[in-house]
Amino acid sequence: MEHVSKRFAGRRGAPDVLAVDDVSLTVERGQTLGIVGESGSGKSTLARIMLGLIEADAGSVNLLGRRITGATRKELRPWRADMQIIVQNASE
Repeated sequence: MEHVSKRFAGRRGAPDVLAVDDVSLTVERGQTLGIVGESGSGKSTLARIMLGLIEADAGSVNLLGRRITGATRKELRPWRADMQIIVQNASE
C-alpha cells in the first residue's frame, strides 16, 4: 500500500475524523502482518482498506503486483480467500 489515507465524515456537525493518514507499507509473500495501536488509531480501517472492504480516499493498494484499489467485489473474491482480519478482544 502506498500513501493510503481515509477520512470519515463527522456526525451531527462534528469535524471529520482522519482515520488513516498517508500510510505506506509492504508485506512480502508468506509474511504475516500484525497491526498494533491504541483504540481508535485506525487499525481496523487500515485492514479493511487492505482487503478492499472499504475504499481509501487517497493512495493505492497492490496485491502481487496487481492494483486492487477500485476492484469490484467479484474481482477481489479470489484474493480474499488468502487474507483475513483477526480482531483481538480487548476485554480479555
